[in-house]
Amino acid sequence: MTPGAVLRQTIRPLRNTPFARTVVASWRRLAPSDAGPTLVACSGGADSVALLIALASAEPDDIRVAHIVHDMRQREESLADAEHVRLIAASLDLEYHQTEVTGAVTESTARTLRYNALAEIAHTNACAHVATAHHADDQLETFLMRAIRGAAPSGLRAIADRRELRPGLHLVRAALGVTHDECTAFCREAGVTWREDPTNLDTDRTRAAIRSRVVPALREIRPDAAHRVADAVRLQRDAHALVTEAAGAVANDGMTWQRSTLCEHSDLVVGHRLREDAIMKGCSPDRLTQHILVPALRAIRDDSTDPREFDWGSGVVLRVTAHRVELVCADPDD
Repeated sequence: MTPGAVLRQTIRPLRNTPFARTVVASWRRLAPSDAGPTLVACSGGADSVALLIALASAEPDDIRVAHIVHDMRQREESLADAEHVRLIAASLDLEYHQTEVTGAVTESTARTLRYNALAEIAHTNACAHVATAHHADDQLETFLMRAIRGAAPSGLRAIADRRELRPGLHLVRAALGVTHDECTAFCREAGVTWREDPTNLDTDRTRAAIRSRVVPALREIRPDAAHRVADAVRLQRDAHALVTEAAGAVANDGMTWQRSTLCEHSDLVVGHRLREDAIMKGCSPDRLTQHILVPALRAIRDDSTDPREFDWGSGVVLRVTAHRVELVCADPDD
C-alpha cells in the first residue's frame, strides 16, 4: 500500500488477530483502565497507526489520540502528517488532540519537547497513561546502539515498557512484543495507509545506519533476532536490579567514600553508585557514559596518591585523593 493521506473511511476492526491480541494484552497489563484513559501518541507512521487501531478495536472508550507537530521537518509535511492522524481518529470516532512544539535542534531535544507536550495533553484530559508505539525492532536497535557504546546493564536494559512521565502519569509501550513488519502488515489488513518520515532514511544518524545496514544482516543470520534481544533485555533488567542492590550497600559518608572501601567492589557496582549519585547532584544521565566513568574508576584503583579531579558536567566534579573519593559541586568562580 502506498503511504499517503487518507480520507475518512471505514477501518476494519481486527480485534481477534494475533497482533491485536498481543498488543492489547500488553496494554491492559501496563495501563489498567480503572486508572483512567490512555492517550495514544500517533505520528501517522505505520507503527503508531497500528497501535492506535489495535487499542481502539478493543476499548475505544478508553482511548484518546494525540499528535505533536514539531519544526524539525518541512512545515507542509508536518501538517500533512497531522491531518492524516486527525482523519484516522475521526474514522475511529476517537477524541483527537493536537499541539505544536518549536525549538528542537536535535533528536534528543525533540523527544523531550514531545513528551512534555504529550504530558500536558494527558493532564488536561485526565489521562493516566500515554502510549507510544516503540516495538521490538526499536528495542533491538537501542540495545545495539548502547552495546557498541560500552553501556553497563543500566543502559542495556534498553527501552522500558513502562516509566513515569510525571506524578500520576505513566508512559507505556505496549508494542514491544511486535515488529515493524508486523505493524505494517496489520495496517494493510485494516485497510489504512500511513505516512513515512524521510529522516528515518538518513544513515548519517546512528540508529538509521544500524536499521539499514546492521539489522538486515542480523536477520539473515537469525530471523527472530529482535525477539531474542528482547529476552536479553529482560535479563539485563534483572542484572541491573542486582547491581543496584549491591551499590546501595557500599558504605559512604554522604557522597564521600574511602578509596579502600570502593576497591572492595567491582567496577560495575562502583560505577553504578557514582553515576546514580552524580545524577542526584544534577549530572545528565546521557553524559555519564562508560567513556566518562572508566578513567575515574581506574584512578580509584591505581597506586597514585596525587589528587585528581574529573569534570562530569553540570558543575559536578569527582575528586580522587590519596584515601578518599568524593562528588563535589565545582566552585563557579574557579
